[in-house]
Amino acid sequence: MEVVNPQDVTAYASFSGRTAARDFVEIRARVQGYLESAEFDAGAMVEKGQTLFEIDPKPFQAALNAAKAEVDGAKATLELAETTLARQKELFDKKAVSELDYLNAKAERDKANAALELAKAHVDNTQIDLSYTTVKSPIAGRASRREVSVGNLVGKGEATLLTSVVTLQPIEVYFEVDERQVVGFIQRRGGSDELREASNHAELTLTNGTRHGEIGKIDFIDNRVDPQTGTIKVRAIFPNEDGTILPGIFVRIRFPRDLEQSITVPQTALQRDLGGTYLLLADADNDASVRYVETSDIIGDRIVVTNGLSTGDRVIVSNLQRARPGSKVTVEEVEPPPPPQMGDPGKPVTPEASSSPSPSPASEDN
Repeated sequence: MEVVNPQDVTAYASFSGRTAARDFVEIRARVQGYLESAEFDAGAMVEKGQTLFEIDPKPFQAALNAAKAEVDGAKATLELAETTLARQKELFDKKAVSELDYLNAKAERDKANAALELAKAHVDNTQIDLSYTTVKSPIAGRASRREVSVGNLVGKGEATLLTSVVTLQPIEVYFEVDERQVVGFIQRRGGSDELREASNHAELTLTNGTRHGEIGKIDFIDNRVDPQTGTIKVRAIFPNEDGTILPGIFVRIRFPRDLEQSITVPQTALQRDLGGTYLLLADADNDASVRYVETSDIIGDRIVVTNGLSTGDRVIVSNLQRARPGSKVTVEEVEPPPPPQMGDPGKPVTPEASSSPSPSPASEDN
């Protein structure tokens, strides 16, 4: 049997989630033309601003040259109109021409000036179109495959998808936290920020059961609970410096929570009946007695008892099938193993061994 001795322990809240890229960009053709070249390898890492594709620029260069010629012509027309206006003003001041002639000259000057501005805007538009023939990556990340082969016409009628790029550093993990757990955070700390404050030590377990070596943290908590699911969306972020975590995979994520002076007992010592969850204790006369308890977090093969036990109580933890309330028991005290503490990952956390809001088999009747 074990003698109850409260200790500082670390419990882990565990959740299921999926990874997501912080940035995801579809690279599309913004102008119509024939694809001349692809300047990257499918699946390769690309830098921000790196050229990925080249679309035939010749038609756009020709359009730009024509637009610049329009500007030159508009400038010449404006110069003539300004000269004519100056001459008409001199004559009007001398009463040699009518006011109407002067106003017509001024209108022609204004029209020529507007035509010049329009020609300049046309140059700007054609320059933009020409720049779109060089397709660059707006972000750094890993490129997907080429969706269109070189030589095809792209951008006709729609912005043709050429490839996509996702960022891998950092990587995000989205998961849902049950509203009951959120309420628990608020009750313990007086505010839901406990989840954020206590989660600068997020641990990640991959689908094959291996623990990812990096430590992450929460950087986003949604502003409301979804009334349909009763959960709130939370996001954790991991550096992913080696790029081994890909977007879209299923993962397990857990966070430590310090519990000061908590009582823990082996899960195997818990029993249940219609009255609830109970333990068998040995009194001063070594008689077995029933003690109903309330439990919370599971830590490895032990569970935290929140109500029903006191320091010095002797809990029967073995040969439970032989112990009966009121019967004599043979006392053989054992020291409980030290529970996993902060920084000690302990046993891998599974859905059955977590502090998720779903009631554990040992406490669902409480």
